Amino acid sequence: METKMNRSVLGVLAICASTYGAAVSAASVPGLPAEAGAMSGDDSYFSVDIMDSTAVEGALDFSVKLLEEFSFGGNFGLQAFGFNVDPTMETETTDNGSVVLSSTPLELSNLPDGWSVKTDQQMGGQGVFDIALWTEGNNRTDQLDFTLIGAGQDQIGDEFAAKVAGYFGMGHGKGGDNGNGVEPPQAVPLPAAAWLFISGIVGMLGVARRRNPAAVQSAA
Repeated sequence: METKMNRSVLGVLAICASTYGAAVSAASVPGLPAEAGAMSGDDSYFSVDIMDSTAVEGALDFSVKLLEEFSFGGNFGLQAFGFNVDPTMETETTDNGSVVLSSTPLELSNLPDGWSVKTDQQMGGQGVFDIALWTEGNNRTDQLDFTLIGAGQDQIGDEFAAKVAGYFGMGHGKGGDNGNGVEPPQAVPLPAAAWLFISGIVGMLGVARRRNPAAVQSAA
């Protein structure tokens, strides 16, 4: 895979695997509403934990969780999650002496059944994300765990997006469609699905970010 200027090529492979071991280091950051006015109050709605795997060298365990601010509806849970990653770049000299810049393919493992991986996806108006995990409504979950192989913590971007659906809120007068078109009593109506957004994980990981300003493109 070749690159031109500062645009890189990213290969992603999704595989199934068992849960990996505990973390030796981790970072956690709360998620906030994606759009002003979509939800009231100052509460966090979801969190992202990034942990070094003790089972696979160089792998990262992700855990995306909906927090207690949400209560179950008819078909509640995360339906999409997006993040950015700078792939590991390598140089190779060809037989004719030219230098080719390539990226190390990434692997995603431990995904729940029914979840798939896409690249370069628009996430609910929050911009294009390098990696997007998606599922249909019947596979929603309140906790999404997966493992990323081929990138370190300093290569993970500082913004995340998540789509949650089939919920109604708790506290602060928040409420929403329960996924079946029935609103809980005395609730403030919200969309049946809402996009949530995280920004500012830089510093919580204690590492310097070296983000490529160009969009990461998926390999053909």
